[in-house]
Amino acid sequence: MTIIFLYGSDERSIAAAAIAGLIISLFIALYHKSKNKRTEKEQLKATALDNLKDKGIISEQEYTDKINEIQDKYLSSKIKSTKEYRQLIELKKEGLLNDNDFSSKIKILKERQRILEQELNKIVSYKEIMGKWNYNEVVYNFGENYNFSIIKNNKTENGSWGYNKEKDTIKIILPNKTFYLNKIRVVNNKLRFIKFGKQFILNRELK
Repeated sequence: MTIIFLYGSDERSIAAAAIAGLIISLFIALYHKSKNKRTEKEQLKATALDNLKDKGIISEQEYTDKINEIQDKYLSSKIKSTKEYRQLIELKKEGLLNDNDFSSKIKILKERQRILEQELNKIVSYKEIMGKWNYNEVVYNFGENYNFSIIKNNKTENGSWGYNKEKDTIKIILPNKTFYLNKIRVVNNKLRFIKFGKQFILNRELK
C-alpha cells in the first residue's frame, strides 16, 4: 500500500515559554509558538517590549496594553481574509448595518479568531489523537498501546505509532515504511498536520 501524503521524515520543534496572566499566555501562543506567522517587524516589536519590561522602562500595564494592541492588529489582519468579514462589509455598504452594529460583529469575529488561534497553537495530548480518522475514504486508526492500522478497500495494514510532544511529531511505523507527521493539531474533530509544506486534515469517525 502506498500512502503518499504521509511520506517523509523531517521534524519540527516548537518553542514554549511561561509568562503569568491570560494576556501574556495569549502573547505566547501568538508570538512564540507561531514564529512562521510573524513578520520580522512584529518580532522586533515583541522583543523590544520584552526587553523594556524586563529593564523596568515600561510598566506591566503598559506592556499588557501594547501586547493587546499588537494582538488586536494581528486578529484584524486575519479576519479580513474571511468570507464573514467580506459579508459584513457588503451589508454595511448596503446600509443594513450601522457603525455600531458593524463594530460589534467585528468583535465577535475577532473573538472567534482568537479562540481558533489558541486551538491551533495548543499542543495536543496522546488521548486527543487516539481514535479513527478518515482521509479520502482511507481510515487511520490510532489505537491504545500505540497500535496503529490503516484500512483501505477493506484491507488492513497494521503497525505502531508514537507521539513526541516536545517535537510536535507523530511517528508511524508500518512493516515496510516509517512516516512522520508534524505540527499536530486537533480542532473540531479534525486532525491537522503539516507535510511537504501543506496542511492535511483528517476527519474523526464519530461513533
